[in-house]
Amino acid sequence: MAYWETIFFWITLAVYALATGGYIHCLVFKNARLLPKMTWLVALGIVAHTVAIGVRFSATGHLPWSGDYESALMGGWFIIAATLLVGWRNNSYLGFAAVTTPLVVIMMVSVMKPNTT
Repeated sequence: MAYWETIFFWITLAVYALATGGYIHCLVFKNARLLPKMTWLVALGIVAHTVAIGVRFSATGHLPWSGDYESALMGGWFIIAATLLVGWRNNSYLGFAAVTTPLVVIMMVSVMKPNTT
């Protein structure tokens, strides 16, 4: 992983994890007032996610879809993008991200490799 890719990858994970906690809080305590704020937090995360993909593209010269890490990076982006699209088109589905954001966090963390340099 390139330096900036690593930075934006971790920013993405942190933002998605915070949003996941917020979504769980909304569901457990039935606080629908926070759902739009969590959706904006996920939107911020997808911006960092997009930058990480762009840096990966710049470093490798191809879109990231070869290998487990790259597939999880792109797959997670598409899952989050679809979640945001569905949530913004129909506000009653904003809580759907309570399922998809933890899925993406688990998916991205599971393919991380320790830095062996």
